[in-house]
Amino acid sequence: MQETSRLSWEDYRYILAISRADGASKAADILGVNVSTAFRRLEKIERSIETLLFDRSRKGYLPTAAGREVIHAAEIMEQAAFSADRIVTGHDQRLTGEIRVTATEALAACFLPRHIKSFQQMHPGLSVNVLSENSILSLAEREADIALRPKRPSNEALIGRKIASFTWGIYGNPDVVKALGSSDDPKNLAGQQFVVWTGSALAVASEEWLEKTVPGVKEPLKN
Repeated sequence: MQETSRLSWEDYRYILAISRADGASKAADILGVNVSTAFRRLEKIERSIETLLFDRSRKGYLPTAAGREVIHAAEIMEQAAFSADRIVTGHDQRLTGEIRVTATEALAACFLPRHIKSFQQMHPGLSVNVLSENSILSLAEREADIALRPKRPSNEALIGRKIASFTWGIYGNPDVVKALGSSDDPKNLAGQQFVVWTGSALAVASEEWLEKTVPGVKEPLKN
């Protein structure tokens, strides 16, 4: 691969977007430009370094070996930029603007609302935008600023603190539960079918717990 020092951060940003969007068309939406601009920019980058970064096909843009190296370098640069941005933001004492908080639907509906009002009274210059969804957004890529999650972050660049504990429970029709006997012994639930939810790490954990704890548990119904 040829020398890539001629590439600017903006070039790397285009390469990352095209890689993540699997093509110039979808990348254009991410970059806020038209498709022809994204396509021409990629061609200009490849000409400048005399290296093909993507194999084009009807199925999408597949990075070449050289392209994978450049994408990896771009990801490192992006993370460094995000880290620097977090440091600068952390030293900003004005506390103005928007703060995006991501949480599961349950936490967003039952936990956050009673705390947001007092928080904004303390920091009137901030507006809080709650992103209520069970999918995990990336703090490293600035998809959100704060996340309420059921486990500690694995990314060493992030800081986590435990703020609460919660418990699990199995719920059912009172007559059915009574007929099964003691609800304290999971063995009495053998052969029963359960309704579980999907779309989060907790959902997977609950399903795995059922399979390991309840003998002969039937395939859970997805909610």
